[in-house]
Amino acid sequence: MQDKSDLFGNEIHAIYYFAADRDNEEKIIVGGNPIDINIFSIKTSEKEGTLGGMHTDSVTTLCMDGYFLFSGSDDMTIVMWNMTNYTQIGVLKGHTSSIQDLMMLKNGFLASCAYDHKIHFWDYFKGEIIESLTRKKEEFRCITYLDRVGVLLAGTNGKSILTFNISHILDRRPEANF
Repeated sequence: MQDKSDLFGNEIHAIYYFAADRDNEEKIIVGGNPIDINIFSIKTSEKEGTLGGMHTDSVTTLCMDGYFLFSGSDDMTIVMWNMTNYTQIGVLKGHTSSIQDLMMLKNGFLASCAYDHKIHFWDYFKGEIIESLTRKKEEFRCITYLDRVGVLLAGTNGKSILTFNISHILDRRPEANF
């Protein structure tokens, strides 16, 4: 990869590996400060594209579901991108503070956590929050889940790891409308 500050800005907050099945091309997706998301070819180390114009603050986290990329930001939004043509397809709004982590659940729902004390579960096809977990004294920093037991783990700025049973969420399925 190139080491150029004009490509990456001041900080890299998120990096994601993406293997495009359609052309067997491996890519690295980079987000941070500035607000654009840059896409690089692993094969050539060249910049292939930029996703921009939607976030108004640093990109803090990235995740994917198939060819959909999700970018979370300090601007409190999640932007959905189509990676087949590098276009924006939607914006999810519901957090009231900086989004810190995103994760796809095995059933197709998107999970997000933020400094607003909330973890949201999204049906991104509908653009709706289907459920939220709140802990008033915790600023959530990162999330992951243990599939075999249906437990979500959440790391906090207060040096805690919290556990939440999300089996009832994993039993549901999103409804595609596009």
